[in-house]
Amino acid sequence: MAERILGIDIGSFAVKFVEVEFKGSPPKLMKLGQKTLPRGTVVSGEVVDIEAVASTLKALLASADVRTKRCVVGLGGSRVVVRSLLNPEMTDAELRDAIAFQVIESLPIPASELVSDFERLGTVSVDGNSFVRVLLAGAHESVVRASLEAVRRAGLHVVGVDVNALCSARALKRITDDMSKEPSVESSPTVDASSFAIIEVGSDVTDIVLSSSNEVRFVRTLQVGGGEITRRIQEVASCDEATAEWYKRGGHLEEKQIDASLRDGVSRVIDEEVTRLTQEVANSLEYYLLQSDDLNIEKVFLGGGGGLIKGLDEQLRNRLSVEVELVPASPYFDMICDASVSESDRKLLSLSGLTALGLALWKAGDQKEKRINLIPKKTVYRESIKREVSVFALVFAVLAGGLGLLSLRQTQALSANNAEIDGLNAQSANLQAKIGGYREVAKLSSIVQGLKSQVGTDLEGSISWATVISQIASVTPSDSWWTQLQTSQAAIGAPASLTFSLTGCSQQSPKNWLLALSDLSFVQNEWVSSSNLAPAFASGQACPGYSGGSGQGLENGVTTFSSTATLPQGFSSNRASVYLSTVVNG
Repeated sequence: MAERILGIDIGSFAVKFVEVEFKGSPPKLMKLGQKTLPRGTVVSGEVVDIEAVASTLKALLASADVRTKRCVVGLGGSRVVVRSLLNPEMTDAELRDAIAFQVIESLPIPASELVSDFERLGTVSVDGNSFVRVLLAGAHESVVRASLEAVRRAGLHVVGVDVNALCSARALKRITDDMSKEPSVESSPTVDASSFAIIEVGSDVTDIVLSSSNEVRFVRTLQVGGGEITRRIQEVASCDEATAEWYKRGGHLEEKQIDASLRDGVSRVIDEEVTRLTQEVANSLEYYLLQSDDLNIEKVFLGGGGGLIKGLDEQLRNRLSVEVELVPASPYFDMICDASVSESDRKLLSLSGLTALGLALWKAGDQKEKRINLIPKKTVYRESIKREVSVFALVFAVLAGGLGLLSLRQTQALSANNAEIDGLNAQSANLQAKIGGYREVAKLSSIVQGLKSQVGTDLEGSISWATVISQIASVTPSDSWWTQLQTSQAAIGAPASLTFSLTGCSQQSPKNWLLALSDLSFVQNEWVSSSNLAPAFASGQACPGYSGGSGQGLENGVTTFSSTATLPQGFSSNRASVYLSTVVNG
């Protein structure tokens, strides 16, 4: 029987699923659907009310008569992070060891709360040397466990946990690959660009993915989405949520009976919020491209439920000066959907179902190809123990049943039963022999726990300034450099302050610096307290290492500025955890 997998996308507005059957190529989309979640159930991409999500998902699957239990779940939100790394060419085993040390420095998540994994991409040549590009993903364990528990309570078995944004990119690649091979489709959608961005606009968050040469290079989640536009329209128009959603997609311009003042008010709200969203997206992309000389954006694909917001595509097109179009999923859904899937369901998810499709395709392709999987190792271990207990219970039941029927057997069957019992006894002896080894493991575990406790006492609450400085230095823009850094902390566990003196190459440098600091979750209250520009190009002097030019109409020159930031009360670098825990997926 062909394998089937469910892709489960838990959003702030609704939970969606796609069921895919892997039998031939392309895979067959058997069922799909979505169900609205109660407001506040999922906030900023994170499951808050586990029971509400579980009951909604269970009802959705029951209404669609879904019997498949194996699924892949997606994660999103600001506490899920993706980084692209370059490492010298090495074996998979060597790479795993290297990543175990890099993960602490690369992901702004405390080691004690981190669940992480990586995916090996292609190789690149830099100055004649071969490097491997690695996609590293991490999340707070509480975020992962909330989603896992909700899906399990709905009666499903989770085989994989991936990042929503990465799955959207995977789905788009699969769509274009499959459609290009389908001769019956007159107009096949293609990603005719080597570098493109996918912008998935959800209710509370917006995911940005930048892909180049079929490799994900940049992922960022913005805490802004289409839900805020809906809420503001409801306030202005005094209407329900469904009507506000219709207005958001331009319905207020089609309805002639709407009062002119109401129409203007709705249009103003949409324009203001779309402008804010466009600025957030453009700033993120422009900041990353500023750090990457070898990248540009040739096309932008809009997806998610907010992809149809009136005017969003036009504003992005004007701001980024690139072609912007909707994710070309609709023809693909028509091609791969089973005949039992209704046309209304296809249309419903043709735009917002991209992530769920990518999740369902998690195991597609070469089975030897490693995928990111953020299921905590402790969870995997517990599941394996449960399976072993089930097997043992089954063996015990067979043995008990055999003994119960022994008295009814003829004498000639006794020898056969004895042979079976001898075999079971041998297995039991084998298990007993292993128990001694487990005791030794328990002793070692006790010793390790004692050492961890001592290290925790010695290092509790302290800040590893080398780690903090290293992480801040790693995000410092290329057009700025530090000239001085002062740190102070009244006592261990108290807020710590940082004061920077910097030199930049233009009036844009302080802004770039603040944007860079905002990417670090442990830095708060970042601010530029003073800035002074000394034009240099007029005298023929250029800023060291800076090519000059007028940029966006800003005056270039040597800019000196001061900046302050704080580390919050109770912040520590988890030095004990960093010292003792360097295992990916810990």
